[in-house]
Amino acid sequence: MKKIITLLATTLTFGIFSQTTGSILNESGNSIFSYQVDPVNCFGQSNGSINLIPLTNENWSYNWDNEENSEDINNLEVGVYRVTIKNQLGQTYYGSFTIEQPEKLEAYINIENENLDLVVSGGVEPYVYLWNTGDTFQDISINSSGIYEAIIVDSNNCSMITNTFAFSTNNLAEYTDESKIYPNPSNGSATVFMSSEVKKLEVINSNGQVILTKNLSGENYIKLESIASGVYLCNLISDNDIEILKLVVE
Repeated sequence: MKKIITLLATTLTFGIFSQTTGSILNESGNSIFSYQVDPVNCFGQSNGSINLIPLTNENWSYNWDNEENSEDINNLEVGVYRVTIKNQLGQTYYGSFTIEQPEKLEAYINIENENLDLVVSGGVEPYVYLWNTGDTFQDISINSSGIYEAIIVDSNNCSMITNTFAFSTNNLAEYTDESKIYPNPSNGSATVFMSSEVKKLEVINSNGQVILTKNLSGENYIKLESIASGVYLCNLISDNDIEILKLVVE
């Protein structure tokens, strides 16, 4: 005799992280199983689980659609998992459970004047922050020019790292000993630091085409934005000289 089981579920939600518990009822309305469905902790992981707890003394057999035959199944990716349950009397029940996951934890850093604004999304709030400066606030001030890196950890202990180069006008001298480009390789945005007075900047692609020209007047640095992938030459043109720097955009 085949029977479709009835699921009575309670969902406990923490942000977008949900744990589902409930009961499986037979045709008489009596609970024959309780269950707990735990989602994946972090986006892309495989640590979800489905735990069935028999509430009767019958001998049950289990046939999951992922070819597992145990009462409980673990190390699950996001998805739908179905089970066929039978007892010694030949009664058959069917169940379907969904393993969910949080959104991907993502972050980036906005630079506004002398401040770094850390923007975080996904994962499970609240977040914990740790900067390579020792700060534990979400947003911090720029104290000196250099690389600023932040580790973000959510309440499921999922983590990610983001970083950026920030320029401070407070210590310009340490960056003007020699001309340089940072970061290099770049993801499309970079800053050119100039050790001498440059009148014009030219950016030339691998085909010899000038894709960008900027006339300068006393600037010590200039930011390049939205540069496509490729290898470029940056000509720093002064009154009596041309300094050439290589830029790689990945």
